[in-house]
Amino acid sequence: QAQSRRVNANAMRIPYNVGRWVRGSNHYGRQRLIDYLLNAPDSALWLVGTRRMGKTSLLRQLELLTSAPESSYVPLFWDLQGCQTPRDLSDELFFTLEDAAERFAAQGIEVAAFAGQDALIILRTLTRALHERHKKLLVLIDEAEVLIDVARAEPAWVGRLRRALRDNRLRTVMTSTQLLAQLNPLSSQWATSPFLFGFTLANLSKLEDEAARALVRQTQSGQPVAAADGVVDDILVHTNGQPYLIQYLCQRLF
Repeated sequence: QAQSRRVNANAMRIPYNVGRWVRGSNHYGRQRLIDYLLNAPDSALWLVGTRRMGKTSLLRQLELLTSAPESSYVPLFWDLQGCQTPRDLSDELFFTLEDAAERFAAQGIEVAAFAGQDALIILRTLTRALHERHKKLLVLIDEAEVLIDVARAEPAWVGRLRRALRDNRLRTVMTSTQLLAQLNPLSSQWATSPFLFGFTLANLSKLEDEAARALVRQTQSGQPVAAADGVVDDILVHTNGQPYLIQYLCQRLF
């Protein structure tokens, strides 16, 4: 009986992910946007989306897609959440670099050598080293709103960060809400251009209809969910194709 209960529990595992970032087969849609972010002529891109629209998941999907040895990119995911100073940002960049140590070791880069170094030095050294190996650093920045407070306290450092991120030898995809636009007036007195000048804006909106329906039905999973067309229609009406709301509602319905 206990074994039967375990089997039934596994069979009824809820397939929806609520409140967690996803990638791989759990990530639905966004293919045209992904292609644009990886291949646009401009190398610095600012991706804007509301809360819970899937910004972190999209960055993690980009990281996964470009991690293969044959990729022209070497990705580095940099989560700025909770950082308050350039030192915090530098430490966080090193920690995430440690997590990706094998990826960079394959390019002949010893991650331990960057311990204690400023983020600007780390970024420029990685950019140059990968460029010499005919690779491109892909910097994936999440929660970029943090830079607003950092810019108030350390404007010169943030100005130098802008220059590092807009180096044509690397590609930057930076995500935030529209709040990040506050950086421009903060940096309007810089001798150089305001921070966001030169970043190409892209918008992260609701899922396209086909992808939203696939998410409801979990068509990319090993156990797709049976859902009548009318039920799916209602779900998309009430969630407006927003991925978090789709997963939340579907979890409750399931």
